[in-house]
Amino acid sequence: MPGCCGLNIHLLFWMSLIPFVTAYMGDTHGAPLSVALYGGVLALASTAFAILRSVLIKHHPNNADITAHHRRVQRKNLVSLLTLCQLSASCICLDLGIASHFRSDSAALLPAGV
Repeated sequence: MPGCCGLNIHLLFWMSLIPFVTAYMGDTHGAPLSVALYGGVLALASTAFAILRSVLIKHHPNNADITAHHRRVQRKNLVSLLTLCQLSASCICLDLGIASHFRSDSAALLPAGV
């Protein structure tokens, strides 16, 4: 699984940027650019995770536990699409962008059965 290691590093890179864009958003008191950067980093981290998960499923097609778990959490792939929509919402209305980021972040942390 040489591709999985590279994809994992790709995911960790985007996750490592989250504290920096969060601090930037706090320093600028929610300026539209900082909210858009925050949303962009979240979207790219979510997309990297979805790619990594799909590659792991392809590497282990006969593992029933991994396949069942993938099916349960597959709805979270939509978080990437939702976050991209939030980028445009952040540019149009700052309060809408911040509220939608909070909503999707909270939804992503919920267990799959909720």
